[in-house]
Amino acid sequence: MQEALAKGKAHGLDKHTAAREAGYLKGSHGFIEQMWERKDMLARVKAIKATTAAAEATSIEAMIRTLMNYADTASKAGSGAGMAAARGLIAEAAKLRMATTKTAPVPALRAPAPDDWAPRPYTEADWDRICQPD
Repeated sequence: MQEALAKGKAHGLDKHTAAREAGYLKGSHGFIEQMWERKDMLARVKAIKATTAAAEATSIEAMIRTLMNYADTASKAGSGAGMAAARGLIAEAAKLRMATTKTAPVPALRAPAPDDWAPRPYTEADWDRICQPD
């Protein structure tokens, strides 16, 4: 029962919901609180989280490789439909990669200052250079 309790907590359940799903009775709140104070229980939850994260990363990497293999096969079909399918598969692989990669946030765009759009006066030499044929 303790392993089921640790798994429930590792998978994001609050301690009381995890206890109920592990089979502990409703009146055992004091016992559950004592369980969460034990270092071995906290270590087990941490270990389960680490194992789960590693397994998810491996399965996502495998999924990305599979998508890219399918995209390669589709692009070799020599048709527009094959290229469209390849594009869609590559886009899905990129979405998965972005969802799993911790990247720096994209800086916010700033609005251009009014001077950035102001027309620049041309000199006579500029007009001659731009508009006169060689």
